[in-house]
Amino acid sequence: MAKKPTESRVVLIVLDKRLEFSLALLDNFFKNYYRPDDIIVSMIVFDYHKIHGEHIFVGKDDDENEENWKSYFNVMRTKMLQLLDSCRLFFEERNVPSTKVNTVFKEVQENLAFCVCESALEINPHILFMGRKKNEKGKIAIDKNISYIYNHNKTPMIIVTL
Repeated sequence: MAKKPTESRVVLIVLDKRLEFSLALLDNFFKNYYRPDDIIVSMIVFDYHKIHGEHIFVGKDDDENEENWKSYFNVMRTKMLQLLDSCRLFFEERNVPSTKVNTVFKEVQENLAFCVCESALEINPHILFMGRKKNEKGKIAIDKNISYIYNHNKTPMIIVTL
């Protein structure tokens, strides 16, 4: 189904788990691509597998280790939800009506990129907006998630380097 040029654009913005990067991405979108009639969907994917892989807890027994993991998991999940609130506030400070800003929080155990592609199919945005980082040497880092999304996503994409 072709989308009419006169209707509002739905823009799916895929956020990073780091607040400063996500805010820089939103700032780039707002300054360079935002239209007043856009409907913005900010999405963050909470990847348990990645979080679990970052921290290994050593407790006296398995129960203590499990409790440490659950505590850390809850802290990280809360941080992700706070990030979405910060993004909502970002648009509010720029006088974007709250009716035009939505947030999506997805939780996956693995394959973040597949989740982004599936979400794009569900949401059916006009544009998928993402950012990529430069590495320590200032070179553009193309990670496997962006490569997967680029090759498997059916939605037009804008990938900016921050």
